[in-house]
Amino acid sequence: MTNNLPVIVFEDDDFVVMDKPSGLLVHPSWLSKNDDDFAVDQMKRYLNVDKIHNVHRLDRPTCGLLLFAKHVDAAQKIGLMFEQNLIEKNYIAICRGWAPSSGEIDYALKPEHDKIANKFSNPVKEAQDALTHFTCLKQSQIEIELNGHPTGRFSFVSIRPKTGRKHQIRRHFKHIHHPLLGDTRHGCNKTNRTLKDRLNWSRLALRANKMQFLHPYSQHLISIEAPRSIEFDFMLNQLDLL
Repeated sequence: MTNNLPVIVFEDDDFVVMDKPSGLLVHPSWLSKNDDDFAVDQMKRYLNVDKIHNVHRLDRPTCGLLLFAKHVDAAQKIGLMFEQNLIEKNYIAICRGWAPSSGEIDYALKPEHDKIANKFSNPVKEAQDALTHFTCLKQSQIEIELNGHPTGRFSFVSIRPKTGRKHQIRRHFKHIHHPLLGDTRHGCNKTNRTLKDRLNWSRLALRANKMQFLHPYSQHLISIEAPRSIEFDFMLNQLDLL
């Protein structure tokens, strides 16, 4: 067992927010056979408690803001706010191609069925409404042979999901033909291989960088922002997107 401690971005009597690194699972699951540390473990070590309440999740490869509740009542209140889409979340990402200056992706998504994690559930489910807003912050074109083209085009985007479906951002950007870089499940494998070979980049270019909500006890507006990581800035610089 490792003794890593989380990078804390926000904390009060009821909630604590960490900056989760890419590759760290939130909690043990069927995916975690070879893992000995999780975000919940790091938070419990930091707070020196036996129990902590994780009220939402980030995919393993996604980095950024991850909120925990310190007690049951706080977990119930903030959990309901997540369910009602009252938590405003913002992400930054790098995608392939030149994304539009701004847009709305209104595309229903069927729940993803995993044969191991969801083996006892019905694999056939109705598609659920899913809505994502985005703004293109910068576009670039660099001299790197990509998918048969002599140059590669990329976009740095800011993303505001209005619903919270599994892999929503990754699936929505695949739908509009601008897959996120480093996405091994919904991205472009050829693009990912080229970037790994030429630029030594293999991580998912998706970061949860902002969160805003009305505190359920004080009713004060809580705005939390995490700076870009060194790894994310490295990729932005390599693709001329800074």
